[in-house]
Amino acid sequence: MLKRFTAMACAAAMLATPALSEALRAVTYEGLSPFTREASADLPGFNVELMNAVAARAGYELQTEYLPWKRAQKVAAEEADTLIFGLGRNATREPKYKWVMNLLTAESVFVSTSGSIDSLDAARDLGRIGSRSLYFTQLEKEGFTNLENSDIVNNLKKLKAGRVDAVYTVSSRAVFVWSQDLGYDPNELTIGASIAPVTIWLAAHKDFDEAKVAKLQAALKDVVADGTYETIHKKYFGVLPILDLCAADCNS
Repeated sequence: MLKRFTAMACAAAMLATPALSEALRAVTYEGLSPFTREASADLPGFNVELMNAVAARAGYELQTEYLPWKRAQKVAAEEADTLIFGLGRNATREPKYKWVMNLLTAESVFVSTSGSIDSLDAARDLGRIGSRSLYFTQLEKEGFTNLENSDIVNNLKKLKAGRVDAVYTVSSRAVFVWSQDLGYDPNELTIGASIAPVTIWLAAHKDFDEAKVAKLQAALKDVVADGTYETIHKKYFGVLPILDLCAADCNS
């Protein structure tokens, strides 16, 4: 009788307890401020807050691992059921992943502390331009030789000190790092016209479950529709406009 009562009590307890959310594994890198920052920071990053909101809306518990960036990309490409957020798309990366959804559309721009630099041609006459990664490569391909290759923090420090004339980077990143990470006056930073759109993505291992992809995509649409996306965007990027998100197959 006792065994039967115990079994019935356990069954009742199981019925009364909400089902645990299914875990989703994700990897990223904390050095991509303001998109991904230290997990313990008051502002852990736009991508982090958005992904937590989207996963919860889809009924998942997001379990995020912070790894060196090259290691994170390797893990997502090689280990099944793994997501990675914060990637930009290019010809090298394109075949390595399943591209789940665009998390943010931003703009590549020249930022300066003087007049607005609104085109590549206008930038050719500058003394020195700080840049990094894909943006440095883009300018190299355009024939620029007046470049300094350094990370965004050091590039903006050089700009403040007058050691470079402009920095070519993502508008949303420049605004946050300048004002929040470095504590400079945002009114001193001039943001030029958009040179090209920049899309930041959630990607996954090539064999990631399509049903999970569909749930995550639907959840993102929900958080955009109910204003959650706008709230997170304003928290990190202030008055910068929210640009349309790209469809998963846009290959941008």
